[in-house]
Amino acid sequence: MKAMILTCFLCFLLTGSSFLDSLLPKEEFFCRVNGEKFRPEKDDSPVGGIGSTPLRVEWYKDKKTLFISVRDSPREIGFIILFPNEQIEVQSFLLKPDINASKAYFTPSNSHSAPVENIISQEGTFTVSKIDGYNLSGTFEFTCKSAKNGKEYTITKGEFNDISYY
Repeated sequence: MKAMILTCFLCFLLTGSSFLDSLLPKEEFFCRVNGEKFRPEKDDSPVGGIGSTPLRVEWYKDKKTLFISVRDSPREIGFIILFPNEQIEVQSFLLKPDINASKAYFTPSNSHSAPVENIISQEGTFTVSKIDGYNLSGTFEFTCKSAKNGKEYTITKGEFNDISYY
């Protein structure tokens, strides 16, 4: 009996972290940049502050384009997702540097003191897995490489949960 309890306890420990993670509340936006956590910074701007929202989501129906921008100063991550129709649907997109393709970008330092470098995704995926009214949920990951210094950035474990595009 003790052996069975010990076996069950060891199984829980080995698989328990993913189980325990599933019990945590879902974050609105989260990913890892080269293993380091990336979340939108806290929005402490006054009510009506212009351009200060750290998580922006915009749907341009006439252009069939979803735009997402997330700031964690001085870093920023963005997506330009091109839909085939004038409505957002559950589907996956390949992220490429091609001009007529969906893409992601990473900005390692968005400061006023130096030129801003937006590094375009070389490859990756962006998936809208759930639509609930005007709220979207899904996952993403991509890689990009700086043309200035050759540094590669890997964005992994990306998720967005119930972000509103209205």
